[in-house]
Amino acid sequence: MSTTHTTIQKKNDCQILSKKLTDQLLSQNSITSQKIDELNSVAKSEGITIDALLKKSGTLSEADILNALSKAASLPFTNSLKQYEIDFETIKELTTDYVVENNILPLLDVKERQVIATSEPLDQALLEMISFVLERPVKILLAPTKTIREQINFYIPTTKADLLDNDVSKSDLKALANEAPVISHLHQILSQAVDVEASDIHFESTKNGLKTRFRINGTLTEPALVNDLPADAIISRLKYLAKINISERRKPQDGRIPFMFNGKEIDLRLSILPTQYGQSAVIRILDQSTIELKWAALGYQHEDVRKIKNTLSRPNGLFLVTGPTGSGKTTTLYTALNELNTSNRKIFTIEDPIEYNLAGANQVQVNEQVGLTFGTALRSILRQDPNIILIGEIRDIETAEMACRAALVGRLVLSTLHTNSPEQAKTRLLDLGVAEYLVDAVMIGVLGQTLDVQGCISCSGTGCEVCNNIGTTSRTLNYSLIEFDE
Repeated sequence: MSTTHTTIQKKNDCQILSKKLTDQLLSQNSITSQKIDELNSVAKSEGITIDALLKKSGTLSEADILNALSKAASLPFTNSLKQYEIDFETIKELTTDYVVENNILPLLDVKERQVIATSEPLDQALLEMISFVLERPVKILLAPTKTIREQINFYIPTTKADLLDNDVSKSDLKALANEAPVISHLHQILSQAVDVEASDIHFESTKNGLKTRFRINGTLTEPALVNDLPADAIISRLKYLAKINISERRKPQDGRIPFMFNGKEIDLRLSILPTQYGQSAVIRILDQSTIELKWAALGYQHEDVRKIKNTLSRPNGLFLVTGPTGSGKTTTLYTALNELNTSNRKIFTIEDPIEYNLAGANQVQVNEQVGLTFGTALRSILRQDPNIILIGEIRDIETAEMACRAALVGRLVLSTLHTNSPEQAKTRLLDLGVAEYLVDAVMIGVLGQTLDVQGCISCSGTGCEVCNNIGTTSRTLNYSLIEFDE
């Protein structure tokens, strides 16, 4: 792609460009002459360029500054670098570290050997150093900081490139994560969430800062404790506690945080996901002390419990619990497993994450990063001679088919399935690709359940201190059981 570029060779060129920039801004009424005089005075005293000061003061956006300079000095400007080819040979000459640290990007051009994309055209020292190292004049292409960073992160997968998103180094992130206000605020948020029996905590990076919400009784609500701490600070602290890569900002991450509350350890499962404005962090709160693994405590009636136990007394077959996310399916399975857990049975579980610790059971945590999926774990478990297998969720054909075949050859298999009703369980397995004859041969029962939200009596659902201002106080179990004849 052919583009006309301006060469920076003389020391006074940057001064000329500064004057052209301010003249352009003045002519287009973007700034007053009085303000220009003030900025020139401050720039001189602080030893920084006029464009850097304009950005620092927030007087104008970077795009406005670069556009004005493009018009004033006939410098090319682009909002996208995707149409250019990266000049990797020049990157080697300058070194990757130098390119990353100075946020510049050498580009190939049809007529020119290379062009340097930069958002700092008035940085005389930087441009002269590049020209000196390369032993040739530097031709510049104006591009916003973010545009250059995106291309660097894509083409130069280094640790330093990963950190460019917010101009924060790994050591800076660790320092940020260990600041007293950050530690104190996060501890208070976690304590409050456990205290109000929230199931999840959501930290979301938004255009306007960090948004924090609790999920209580299935409903998202904002906590009473709020703070204007940066999203980077809170999420970096979470990563630090979970012992995961604090500088990784482009890939999903998962971790575990042990949290002490009123003398008991709460298991926090952390999920990090890159989003438009930064990162989203969700914490699943697993407090085993609040759950009693007994049928009556869950809300099951005596006659229905008898039917469930009768179904699960079979030596082999597939038993499914269906329902939406957060309806307590895993808790129900563990209640069943708790009663089946006797010394004459060998039990394995495959979960993501492991939600309950069950003495006597062999529990396997799925780790897809190392290839340990539900399917691969199940294949290995079958060689361990199990009597009972609990699979956290059937979500693909490999797991579904292996679960059915395990049930066919003498194992009792328990699992969950996402369907709107228990009647849809068979259809869901067929949709996944399991043969109908196999489903019919192994399925022994399907238990469908939901948790229906109950309105707060004290405020009639409008929100009060009793219900933590969400209008609900609890959820009631609603279930139905389908039994299949032997």
